[in-house]
Amino acid sequence: MIDFLPVTPFSVAGTVALFLTCCFALWRDRAVWPVAAVMPANWVATRAVTAWDLPGAYQAVADSSAAVLLLFPQHLRSSLALPVSALFALMVVFSAVNDLGLIGRDTLWAWSDVLGYCQLLLIVGATADFGGGRRRAVADRHRDRDTYLGGAVASRVQVPPHP
Repeated sequence: MIDFLPVTPFSVAGTVALFLTCCFALWRDRAVWPVAAVMPANWVATRAVTAWDLPGAYQAVADSSAAVLLLFPQHLRSSLALPVSALFALMVVFSAVNDLGLIGRDTLWAWSDVLGYCQLLLIVGATADFGGGRRRAVADRHRDRDTYLGGAVASRVQVPPHP
């Protein structure tokens, strides 16, 4: 069990950053709960791969599972789901490159850590303004309430009226 817990300063800092980011995101915007739930689950899977020295394919399964979970329609209400999912997909590429022997295990974890910190920055940045993670706010005002996912539009940009 002791092998499962992070021991290096960098991995402990990542764990603390993950915990604080998820708490901050949930406090600021409850719409990010899917992202805040997937991130710790992926952390547990990553720690298991590290503790038991499993091949990179196991990490690829964990990362691709996290990416797919974030793509469910009910999770797309948050604008965080797509970029965080994309970064999980990029992590899968590094796991595959590791299994092909083109990069070492340490390089795999270094890139995964960098992409993980990018995910945390995305989460904090989107939730720092109370509701920045909500993507359907504009779409919900449409009279037919379709599942249209509106992109972010700055308030100073004039949107032409529909004909």
